[in-house]
Amino acid sequence: MRRIIAETLGDAGIGSFRFDYPGTGNALDEAAAVLGFESWILAFEAAADELKRLSNCQSIIVIAQGVGALVAASACQRRQDIGAIALLAPAVTGRSFVRELSMMSHVVREKLEVELPEPQADGLSIAGLDLPAKIVNDLKKISLTKMEGFRPARAIVFKREENPGDQDLAADLEARGCATTVRNFTSYETLTTDPTVASVPQDVVDQLISWVQDCISSETRQAATAQRTTGLNSESHFSERPLRFGNEQRLFGILCTPSPDIPKRNATVLLISAGYEPMWGWARTSVRLARSLAKEGISSLRFDCANIADSPSAPQSEAQVLYSEKQVLDVAEAVKLIKSEQPDHAIIATGRCSAAYLGFRSALAIADLDGAVIVNPLVFEWPQGKSVDEALRSPLDRSADHYYARLRQKGAWQRVLRGEVDVAGKLKQVVRAGVRAAASPVAHLVGGLNRRERSVYAAFRALARRSTLLTLIYSENDVGLVEFNHFFQKGGERLKSYANVDYKIVEKADHNFTPPHAFESYRMELLEMVHKLS
Repeated sequence: MRRIIAETLGDAGIGSFRFDYPGTGNALDEAAAVLGFESWILAFEAAADELKRLSNCQSIIVIAQGVGALVAASACQRRQDIGAIALLAPAVTGRSFVRELSMMSHVVREKLEVELPEPQADGLSIAGLDLPAKIVNDLKKISLTKMEGFRPARAIVFKREENPGDQDLAADLEARGCATTVRNFTSYETLTTDPTVASVPQDVVDQLISWVQDCISSETRQAATAQRTTGLNSESHFSERPLRFGNEQRLFGILCTPSPDIPKRNATVLLISAGYEPMWGWARTSVRLARSLAKEGISSLRFDCANIADSPSAPQSEAQVLYSEKQVLDVAEAVKLIKSEQPDHAIIATGRCSAAYLGFRSALAIADLDGAVIVNPLVFEWPQGKSVDEALRSPLDRSADHYYARLRQKGAWQRVLRGEVDVAGKLKQVVRAGVRAAASPVAHLVGGLNRRERSVYAAFRALARRSTLLTLIYSENDVGLVEFNHFFQKGGERLKSYANVDYKIVEKADHNFTPPHAFESYRMELLEMVHKLS
């Protein structure tokens, strides 16, 4: 959403600046644990100062969502250059925000159906993302309505219908003499619940941009200074450089390289994010992998495919880009960039879920890819005519073993009796999966019974002929094993004819490999492939 807002502002001739707080996104981690919430306020102030330096502006309009409202409001009390502020689904109090995160943490833990380590004392952990205790404790003391110095001249509040606190905040601002506009934050749940199916509410963006234009219509605009900056992130063992690349420089990525004193390996890992996740990945997996690999002397590139996070869409592209062969072109551009930066390096693609699919298809299509480590791919080739949107809402067929295991879980039968489970639909999936499983031996014997099966077997043969290394990693009972077992039998018995392919099952791991032991297993498989190739 941040990029879309920024692009729309740019189309209106308005510059913008966006950034990550310490310990989030692509930012460095250390300050967050030491300074707590203050580190986020200092980051805001540094960003505001940099924006003024780059643009020559005197007044700033702030756009803040969620907990960002608390950060922005805290900074506004220290600064005189905030002319107006937009609050999108704001966290009105830090205590309520922490309470919501705690509840979400419990829900996510139950949904993942795997054991996760308990957060550090007084801290919070949500699906592998840790919020340090210092920040949690600081947040509990903060409330927008109790900040005496928070008196912006103009504000707009995008409220959630189910959260009366948003409307109360707007009334409080109005009482302080702030010219306050209130709008509905439509489709908020769709935007924030699942990055795989998230969609940006365009009406919210349009109303926001219109409000910003109204705020600056009476002010004299100043020309931005003609300068371009390329910042570096660095710590003791790595250095990171942001890069624009590809056709018309439309793709954005970050090259992470080991520090000069670390012995280098002649391999670079290409980190592909799943779904519509930004390049840092689920639970910052890609950031953690990149910096961990750098300690081992291994470079990496993480990037956003077109129409995801900070990379704009390609011309004439469709809105739904997941499982599209066009994404292979983005990977090809990333491979081309690595070759230009590190021409003697072997290149390994890696990703999970939809990114695992993309990694596999890219290894097949791009000769300069020397290997791929893919985690829980749903399929090896997307079924013709199957809607991606429909499949994301209703996953592909599961086996009877999967549903039997689910029924043994606590509360499962109660959900069935309450009518919360589509029993008829699940039975149809089991029947289809059973028919497919029965046909599997014949399909393998003849090299496929239909076009897609023949194509998948041909793909594996092609990778074997090119000696392209492939490591397949699955969590036990993952939905992707239905596809794997169909082609290669449970346990991978039929993989023996492919010397270039390794296969591994990781127990007590969820689809996203959130638990620490799953992440470590994933990392070790990457290191093993680097060892083979360099």
